[in-house]
Parts: sequence; structure tokens; C-alpha cells
Amino acid sequence: MQLLSGQWVAAVLAALALGPLHFSEVLHEVNAVEEELGWRTHTRPLSGKVLARTLDRMERDGLVNRYETRVASGRSVCYELTHTGQSLLAVLRPVAQWVQTYQAEQRAADDRSRPNLGNGA
Repeated sequence: MQLLSGQWVAAVLAALALGPLHFSEVLHEVNAVEEELGWRTHTRPLSGKVLARTLDRMERDGLVNRYETRVASGRSVCYELTHTGQSLLAVLRPVAQWVQTYQAEQRAADDRSRPNLGNGA
């Protein structure tokens, strides 16, 4: 479970499921998803510094490959999932779906247990 110990690892895995991404694209994708979810998973945006540390660790753990590409302005760094990263993501997807279902059921149960203040009672 050491592979998943960082709080941003799952989010980065999910972003890289789209395919190879430049560093800035990974940062944008992770923060866009978090914002769309209403910051339920994290309390603030992922910073470039934390992303760099997360990607370095994920590279050491064999989850991502890092490579440089040439662009008009010089060089750019890209990241992509390794086979190990892809297989980990495949295992995590059903767990994430279960969590979403569980949370929806919990919200529905909470809503049912609250008194309905709009019925004039």
C-alpha cells in the first residue's frame, strides 16, 4: 500500500489515464476534476511543487514514465502511465465506483433522516 500513500497519487493516476500529459496538463487536469467535485477529496488545489514530488515518487515506484520532448520553445517533460500504473488504475476504478455509490447512498439516507421543514409541521 506504500504506492498509494500520497494524497494525490490516485488523482494523478486518473489524470494520466487520458494518455501522456505534460506536467502543466497533469496539474490542470487534477485541479479541474477536484474543482468539479467541489473539493470533497482535497481542501486546496494541487501545487506544482507537490505535483513534482508526487510524480518523482510515482516514477521511482514504477507507476509513471517521465520523458522529455522537443517543443518550439525548447524541451518539455511528459508523463505517462507504465504497465504497472495502468494495472493499478484498473484495480482502483471499481473501488472508486463503490465509494461514489456508497457516498450517494449515505447522502440519500441523511436526507431521509432530516425533518422536512418545508411541510408546515
